[in-house]
Amino acid sequence: MRPRNVPPVAPSRRMNRPSHMNADILSNTLDSLKPIICDQTGLRPDEVHPHMRLREDLCIDSLALHAILIEVEDQWNVMPGAEQIDAAQTMADFAAAIAALRGGS
Repeated sequence: MRPRNVPPVAPSRRMNRPSHMNADILSNTLDSLKPIICDQTGLRPDEVHPHMRLREDLCIDSLALHAILIEVEDQWNVMPGAEQIDAAQTMADFAAAIAALRGGS
């Protein structure tokens, strides 16, 4: 039974992720994104999972998102557009958007 104060995890609106996306780039992006998200949320790495929703589960607000985007740009020299950011519901969606910009599609 799920505790009352924890909402069920809603399925993500899947981003239009190409089926041929390079799995290594996506996996590397997820692995590298996790510590960035942990730094901004105060969560431990074992508490952060790809299926978690950015706003609802990870409590990433606009200020934290801005800091994350700066780190993303510093690390990979890419910047997801507003449309990509809005479409990213989960950490996996966000990582897929970054991976696509890195050449993972």
